[in-house]
Amino acid sequence: MKALRLRGVVGALLVVCSASGARADIGTEIARSCVAEWFLPQEVCSCVAEQALGRFNEVQLNWLALPAGFPAEAASLAKAMTMSQALAISNFMVSVPHQCGAP
Repeated sequence: MKALRLRGVVGALLVVCSASGARADIGTEIARSCVAEWFLPQEVCSCVAEQALGRFNEVQLNWLALPAGFPAEAASLAKAMTMSQALAISNFMVSVPHQCGAP
């Protein structure tokens, strides 16, 4: 029984570590997209990505990370969000870069 419980704990830790790794990867993609699509400096985009990771769910994060030129994926992500989630993204994109030091 103890061995089974230990395996469960180890399994749970692996899932958490994988999820946090995935969130770090999406943060990197958000920063990359920010630099490429929003034409902001890396320092500002790193701050934007960090703020996004603390604020949004996976669908919203994927929306922020999606580069231009993927209309089908953008439409799919948009359909998966509620209106309030989409508005939160819009407000974020307008306000947070300035909070992170964008000119």
